[in-house]
Amino acid sequence: MGLCNTTKAVLQTKPNVQPVFRPKSPVAYAMQQLVETELQRLQDCEIISPVTYSDWAAPIVVIKKATGGIRLSSDFSTGLNERLESHQYPLPLPEDIFSKLANSKYFSHFHLSDAFLQIEVDDASKHLLTINTHIGLFRYNRKLFGVKTFPAIFQQIMDQILLDIPRVAAYIDDIFVSGNNQIEHKY
Repeated sequence: MGLCNTTKAVLQTKPNVQPVFRPKSPVAYAMQQLVETELQRLQDCEIISPVTYSDWAAPIVVIKKATGGIRLSSDFSTGLNERLESHQYPLPLPEDIFSKLANSKYFSHFHLSDAFLQIEVDDASKHLLTINTHIGLFRYNRKLFGVKTFPAIFQQIMDQILLDIPRVAAYIDDIFVSGNNQIEHKY
């Protein structure tokens, strides 16, 4: 798992908001071991950390993958999202991306795997990202899907990283590259 070391994501709550602590969602007995294994993997990667107390908590949502595994998500729509200040950074329109790639002969597209999880959250924001599971509370140390401000924050980070690279455009976790010379790759 990669880690961006140039910046951290910051969350701002609206003034005078009250914390929201939601109970855990039931996890089917047949899925509990898979959830526990995924929680342990996330701990091993330092993506989450166990906590004993939090004023904020969101329930987890278990999504079964076609491969038989699972992906854990969190339902921050149950409280946190409506209490966050918006992150005022625009996502690019298709026309913005097309103009950066215009007049090119060759095109490539890269999708960054687990891209959000590669951005740390600043220490002052981590308490907001607590999840409530059948085995206890965990807080996210890195960005995750489901928080309303994270797409704009991620776009801003990608735009900063790719700023001086010509003929490159990003749309959240997708990178588009164009050029007029074919590049030969040897692996």
